[in-house]
Amino acid sequence: MRRVPVPRRGEVLRPRDAILPAHRTTSVDYPYAWAGIYHRRLLDRGLLHFTPVLRTAEDRPWIWRLHREAETFAAVGEIGVFYRRGVATSLTQIGDVRQLDFIRAFDQVIEETARDRDADRLLPKAVRTYCAVISHHVGSIGKFEPAVARQVRAMSAGRCGGCRRTSSTRP
Repeated sequence: MRRVPVPRRGEVLRPRDAILPAHRTTSVDYPYAWAGIYHRRLLDRGLLHFTPVLRTAEDRPWIWRLHREAETFAAVGEIGVFYRRGVATSLTQIGDVRQLDFIRAFDQVIEETARDRDADRLLPKAVRTYCAVISHHVGSIGKFEPAVARQVRAMSAGRCGGCRRTSSTRP
């Protein structure tokens, strides 16, 4: 069971405040669209769409955009949605080229956050999270097809200062 990492339940909160601090797991690290109920006005404002070209990690730019642009949110203490993880046919379990979209997804997060009015405060969290995800993928490189593993290493080397950590190392 996973709960959104927000300490206060049942209160109206500001999504921007739930992005930080950079060194802790926060609400943007909980990118599960299925775990929320969303007001129609968010859809009308274009905040509930995913980037169509992303086959994986499409939830990352989405959750960041939602936190930067929505006015309010609340976390509730009720348990009511169950989602199976680790299913063998899930895209998160497949090591083909579709997995490389995490790089495009986080490039989008960085690009959009860099244009935000609070970029100086928010970018450290975005970069730290990007590095952590790179570290995770490089640390589990064996799950990828050999050609994709080479691409993960090559594409990751130019980001986050050439991060080559294993998944057990914190950025």
